[in-house]
Amino acid sequence: MSHKLKGVVSAAALSLYLLTPAHADVFGGFQGAIKGGIPAYTRDMKHNKPFWCNQYKLVRKMCEVVSQTENGRVAIVRMVPTDWKCPNGIWGVVDRSNGDAMELIPAAKMSLEQYCSKAFSAGFVKPQNRKSLADVVMYYNGKPIDSFEYLEE
Repeated sequence: MSHKLKGVVSAAALSLYLLTPAHADVFGGFQGAIKGGIPAYTRDMKHNKPFWCNQYKLVRKMCEVVSQTENGRVAIVRMVPTDWKCPNGIWGVVDRSNGDAMELIPAAKMSLEQYCSKAFSAGFVKPQNRKSLADVVMYYNGKPIDSFEYLEE
């Protein structure tokens, strides 16, 4: 085989290798979170844009998994506070199966100071509906202020 042909074959093999899609192993990856990680790509369902917490940011401790459902499918995540004025961070929910995510913003009227305070938190409660993947409750000073069911479409 001539040197030119070897170069063409090598370039073709390299381009095929580079075009092969990557597959992230959601549960076999980084173990710094509760029972594994979250998907490498998470998508904000409301805006259809990348979400602020994904596996890359989890590994770099820019966000953390706070809680997960019993079956491990849905996780509550929190953005680790930085130098901006939200000392408790922003809260969200990530579907570990498909990467769908959304911020947890209570429907109850709250100031940004209340939302960002240590008095705000979120957690899971036992689902009342069998079709619900998760029932999420948001708390302020230990009292429930809002809740929602996370249903699979």
